[in-house]
Amino acid sequence: MPTTQRFFANITSHRDNGAPIELNLRGTAYIDPGNRYGPPESCREPESEINITQCQTLTPKMSAGFFMALVVDFYEFTITEQERFIEAALQNMEADD
Repeated sequence: MPTTQRFFANITSHRDNGAPIELNLRGTAYIDPGNRYGPPESCREPESEINITQCQTLTPKMSAGFFMALVVDFYEFTITEQERFIEAALQNMEADD
């Protein structure tokens, strides 16, 4: 049965230039496990789609001893960075109620 779930994920990754980056991602995940059994007309391939609705970068403020969150547009990262961040988010996602 297809499901849509809101999620959040806190990830640490790196940019294409090798610079480390820490992100807080929120979004929705649509997951359809598909159906491989039964008559051919009822069979379908599994599919999924991730939509990032909010992205924050975390920047340490060492002098103050805390992190500052800055909201950024997720889709301004390069395609390879987006794929890397989504892969990390899938491994660390938690349900957002």
